[in-house]
Amino acid sequence: MYGSTNGNFDEVFQNSNLTLEDLLDEEFVVTEFKRMNPRLSRFLNDDVKILRLIDYVIVVPPPDADAKTGRKFPMVAADLLATDSPVILDHFFRGSHPTVSQTSREDLSDQKSAFDEGDENKEDEKTPTESQFQKLPEEKEFEMQFHMEQTEDKLRCLNRFFSFLEAKPETLNETLAGYFEKVFTMLVYKATEDLCE
Repeated sequence: MYGSTNGNFDEVFQNSNLTLEDLLDEEFVVTEFKRMNPRLSRFLNDDVKILRLIDYVIVVPPPDADAKTGRKFPMVAADLLATDSPVILDHFFRGSHPTVSQTSREDLSDQKSAFDEGDENKEDEKTPTESQFQKLPEEKEFEMQFHMEQTEDKLRCLNRFFSFLEAKPETLNETLAGYFEKVFTMLVYKATEDLCE
């Protein structure tokens, strides 16, 4: 469908104001993405851009949309999302921007380990005071908050994608439903375990 690779494809990145739509309008963008073109992969390796690709697949274009916005861009977006590129799978299932720094989490873990283990050479060490125990619920709350925020961020793109199913049957767009099915099929075949978690 997209023909052979265009050796001049990377010239598109010379445009300092390059937009996602500029790339969607490029003839060989899907072929280059399947070939893991490094510059293209880096450009698309961004939650905002992946979410916009998803929106092209699940959001009905306005009635006055031009041919590119209403037909070409959704089709190309679906083709990009339906590749088994690590970039796509990573944004669907692992996320790229943790809401809590790994350093903060490790610091908390180190503090908790030090408190739990104590000093093995001091047999006469006193039992931790009540004020020390009061820190444990705070640590637990922090860990729970971290897990919830990380999970929410991790599934951000996946949740947006599946929001398509929340539409009433009578309002479903058949063309977009076909694009949704195409991407969903890829997810089922390439990331079955992640999808079922």
